[in-house]
Amino acid sequence: MYTLAGSGQAFGPIIAALIGSYQIVYWGWRPTFVFWGIIGIIFAAVWYFYVRDTPQTHPYISQKEREYIESSRGVPVEKSGSALSTKDTWFISLKLIFTTWAGIGELLIFISFGYILFTVLYWIPPYFYGSFLHSVTKTGLYVGAVDAALLLGYIFSGPVNDGLSRKLGTVMGRRIGSLVPMALMLLFVAISYYTGTARELVPTVILLAAGAGLMNITVGSWAVNAFTISPPETSATVYGIYNGLLNVMGAFNSLILGWIVVHIGFTAAITSMVFFMAMFIAAYLVFIRQKTFDATIAKGKKMVEEAIAKNKEKTIPK
Repeated sequence: MYTLAGSGQAFGPIIAALIGSYQIVYWGWRPTFVFWGIIGIIFAAVWYFYVRDTPQTHPYISQKEREYIESSRGVPVEKSGSALSTKDTWFISLKLIFTTWAGIGELLIFISFGYILFTVLYWIPPYFYGSFLHSVTKTGLYVGAVDAALLLGYIFSGPVNDGLSRKLGTVMGRRIGSLVPMALMLLFVAISYYTGTARELVPTVILLAAGAGLMNITVGSWAVNAFTISPPETSATVYGIYNGLLNVMGAFNSLILGWIVVHIGFTAAITSMVFFMAMFIAAYLVFIRQKTFDATIAKGKKMVEEAIAKNKEKTIPK
């Protein structure tokens, strides 16, 4: 379910590459920018009026659906409100992320994936344009092929990793689902350095598209770890911190790649992803194992229980 919802991250770039490139040619970039900005505002309005913060407040969710959602979060159905304060939630989330092995491993994985993701989304289009095509519409077509691979990877990520988890167990299944595709992506991107240097467009596109699809196959394993290790009532905060740091890496990604493009070249900038792929693999191998995974979950639950007990003590009249 997570990967089906997240596939929009890849579907949007396909539309932008295939339709937006022609809009830029015939309209110019400013009207195109305004057009998609308006579409974004419309979607934001729909989201604001339709989506709710909790299942209890959503007008179109049945009692049975609400109970299913709450039980999947580990929250008792009969419970209303939260036993944790906002301060407790932040304290527990930060401590889980920065003081446990699995928490630190997830942090390194999110950061490294952020660099890889933003390189694929934002730097492959100018790479194809500047190094191979020099045409906005042709660039859009080839970038669309890479983005289509991103979408396929996202769609298949959930079923592939759910199947691995059922056969091998949660931790081992997710390890295989992360490490094998990322290792293959590292290989393909490394080879693309040589095809890119030789100015061979089609092999470079194929290698980068295959790598992009493999990258997104991993999402159904490592990303959901953030929810699994989070104790009840902290998952949104934990994931929000992780995803926020992933996007911060996106900002640094532009600074790093911009420097590499200027001083070394575009092909070297694109293939700099291999360093962060190696970091991703190392983080998973070292920090996320069955023992560390279980210990992190146990520590999270203990912190929640201690916070609830402390809050109860404060409310008992003396």
